[in-house]
Parts: sequence; structure tokens; C-alpha cells
Amino acid sequence: MKFRKMTEEEVWMMIIGYLMGLIASLAGKYL
Repeated sequence: MKFRKMTEEEVWMMIIGYLMGLIASLAGKYL
């Protein structure tokens, strides 16, 4: 199986985007 190599930058963008979405949804619930 061959995966396209993701750059470190792309990985961080994905992680940060995911975390921001998670925080936003939690904030929406509790605020």
C-alpha cells in the first residue's frame, strides 16, 4: 500500500483545524 507523503505542514494544518473545530463545538455547547 502506498500513501502520498504528507508534509509536516499539512499534518499540523489538519491537527490544528480539527482541534479548533472541537473547541468551537464545546464552547458552543457550554456558553
